[in-house]
Amino acid sequence: MRKTPLNYFVSLAATGVIWFFVAVPVGNYLGDNVVLETLTTEKFLSWYRTVLGCAALLGWLACVYWFFYGTREANAGNMKGACRVWNFWFAGELVVGVAVMAVFVYLCLSEALVLVDYLIVAMGASLLTWALFWLCTWILSPRAVMYCVLGRR
Repeated sequence: MRKTPLNYFVSLAATGVIWFFVAVPVGNYLGDNVVLETLTTEKFLSWYRTVLGCAALLGWLACVYWFFYGTREANAGNMKGACRVWNFWFAGELVVGVAVMAVFVYLCLSEALVLVDYLIVAMGASLLTWALFWLCTWILSPRAVMYCVLGRR
């Protein structure tokens, strides 16, 4: 599974599965339980699924870049540089997760959401950004850079 293009397809499938289980059932739970003052439930769920879809896309693109980076022969001999690149992308995914949460909070400022609702959205954003990136790179990284991933060092 570490070979190109299989790792691209497996990571895309993992992204789709995680997005489906975070966006659909969790979104339905939120749609049934949040108290909305100005938005309709359909509009709220549309924003929720769109924001998480953007998070999933950015998480998958980070994985794609890492897989591409790991297959280049020039990076096989520079493990320190490769580990810096992985750390940079992981930190970037943490920032993307926070940004996704900030966008969602901004979109729902006029609503009376409780802390648990925001925590559920933050969990979904985390699963689709940094957790997806870590999991896919931990399992699917090319052999030349697989030991750069946190947990394999």
